Amino acid sequence: MVGSSLIAYTIRRLPYMVRSTMGSMRAIKADIEEAAVNLGATPLTAAITIVGPLMLPGIAAGSVLVFITVIKEASVSILLAPPEWAPMSLAIFQNILRAEYYSAAAMSVILVALVLILQGIASLMGKKQQL
Repeated sequence: MVGSSLIAYTIRRLPYMVRSTMGSMRAIKADIEEAAVNLGATPLTAAITIVGPLMLPGIAAGSVLVFITVIKEASVSILLAPPEWAPMSLAIFQNILRAEYYSAAAMSVILVALVLILQGIASLMGKKQQL
């Protein structure tokens, strides 16, 4: 059951990753790869040593964006995951229903802090890529 939720997350969030990667690929000038090939590197070597490192910030930013959206996701986990595997948002809701407000508040603060930290990292990676 866990494998099916992983597949569901992958299928639902793959466009975010592809869009981020395509954006970083468009930012790379074709002249850079052509210069490496003209200087004697094979196309594979140019792709690995030149294009790959230039694409890493876009891939990392896309990964963080996908992780942020997945960590807040509850609907797919609720439908596909076994009962002992509950997402944090569902656990917060269940704690509120049981009147366990302190634990719900603590979990909410952790969730908000984690999302803010990851969004800050994604923002820094995006700014670094634009430079």
